[in-house]
Amino acid sequence: MKFPMSKVLRRTLLSSVLLISLPLLVSCDGLGDFGDKNEDPTQPTEVEPRFLFPQVQLNTPGSWSTMNRANHRVASAAIQQMASTSFFWVGNTYDRDVGEDNTITLWQDLWDPLVNLQQAIAFLRQKKENGEDVEPQIAQARIWRAYIYQLMTDTHGDVPLQDGAKGAIEQEFDPSFDPQEAVYDTLFTELNAAVDQLDGPGDGFGNQDLLTYQGNVEQWKKFANSLRLRLAMRLVKRDAARAQSEAEAAANASGGLIVSVEDNARNLHQSDPGRNRQNPNSWALDESEMGYPSQTFVNWLQQRNDPRLTVYGAVVRDGEALNVTDTDEVKGLPNGYVSDRAPNLENHPSWTKSCRNESGEIVGSDTEDTNCTIEDYMQTHPELLDDDEPLFHITSGQVHLLLAEANVRGWDVPGTAESHYRAGVRQAMKRLAAYGPQAEISDTKITDYLNENPFNADGTQEEKLEQINEQYWAATYLDGIEAWSNWRRSGYPELEPVPIDAEGTGPGGGLSGNDTDGQIPRRLRYSEDEERLNTESLQEVLDRQGPNELDTRVWWDVEQ
Repeated sequence: MKFPMSKVLRRTLLSSVLLISLPLLVSCDGLGDFGDKNEDPTQPTEVEPRFLFPQVQLNTPGSWSTMNRANHRVASAAIQQMASTSFFWVGNTYDRDVGEDNTITLWQDLWDPLVNLQQAIAFLRQKKENGEDVEPQIAQARIWRAYIYQLMTDTHGDVPLQDGAKGAIEQEFDPSFDPQEAVYDTLFTELNAAVDQLDGPGDGFGNQDLLTYQGNVEQWKKFANSLRLRLAMRLVKRDAARAQSEAEAAANASGGLIVSVEDNARNLHQSDPGRNRQNPNSWALDESEMGYPSQTFVNWLQQRNDPRLTVYGAVVRDGEALNVTDTDEVKGLPNGYVSDRAPNLENHPSWTKSCRNESGEIVGSDTEDTNCTIEDYMQTHPELLDDDEPLFHITSGQVHLLLAEANVRGWDVPGTAESHYRAGVRQAMKRLAAYGPQAEISDTKITDYLNENPFNADGTQEEKLEQINEQYWAATYLDGIEAWSNWRRSGYPELEPVPIDAEGTGPGGGLSGNDTDGQIPRRLRYSEDEERLNTESLQEVLDRQGPNELDTRVWWDVEQ
């Protein structure tokens, strides 16, 4: 399903490029105020928030570069939704030295939208003081700010929350970092207060809102509460009691949660010759060097006769998906293999499985007459990569599965574990229709799947948690950052790291596993600019959190 952008939005996005060179002003509103110490009264204050807000949304969770590097090369590969034969896929090799930019690009990309967003909040606050009714707009901006900080802290750890915009405003590049625990405290407070503020006088951002909500206050409440639920579940290993209290509060909060596909939080995008407005996720995979559904992911879907297999992936020839009817004959790319190093992919057993000719017909194993190629492996389905495809932030399928887990843990949330499991799987499949009719999965197929893969009601608590979180993993294809975060906090699915030998060499040859001791990466690194320009503050973080490396765990990611 495609959603054309309004003329107002087109003008908004074109106008927003003029804001890049403007000095920035930061202020806040209500509970969770980050402080006014960064305000500069000598700078212009007339920029309209309606110019800033959609551009901020467009750039969250980052540019095509972040989608390519952080979301796919690191996160999707680390949790084995994707694989690649490219040397630069850090999540595939565990070697940051071959792809340093991949591990810092999200940190770099999110600061511009964050500072612009805080500027918008400051301008809205001025409007409020001048008697204008803008409470819902302030609330929506605060919710989006919380979402950005959630992305940053979950991937990196401690972040500069109180002083985050000082560099852009005061040209001071030594902000203090807030511990992740304090960041989470603030985000819980902010989201709770913002939901209340949405009921204040005035309207939302309307058609300047890039989400399909178009400023709808009731849908924004569901977004905020669902984000709060996500944050609560992150804490299950660190502070189970706090996780429970916050999850129960979110699940029973005014306004409810995202529990239907109509309320999914997703951006509107469109084709654009300058690529300013297209889906960065689509652009990243269209331009990315060899990102494929992984063998681990494809095998999991095959074993369960999952109808998402042929929606997520396809055997592709000349940019077109082939009509493959026997899904047992498709194959995913194994993680850890690099094409230009020996032994390489051709040494893996999967290489000679399901070799195909130019028409896509299976012609047998690799012989003198039949040469297998990388094109014999599934690729992300081309129909998911159009410029105007949606980009999802939180979905009803995810929310139902989180509620299923909360039920398994015995918490006071509505429904039952089984009802939320079934709804979560169904909603996760139904949301794919947003990519167009070719991605739609029928109710009959979904029901058949649930009958073949029922909730394990008689299983142990751990078996139930494993089943639920494996479904969460299956529901988050193309959202590698969220899938990676949920894997780190839940431990599911159970994944085998890519094999690294005693010399630190991976299966692709010459891949150093020493950056993580052969373990799956658990965070992104802070940038070299942070190390160079903010040495003292960063050292405080490292003393508290651990080395600035891929295998250092963030505060909530407790080893068990």
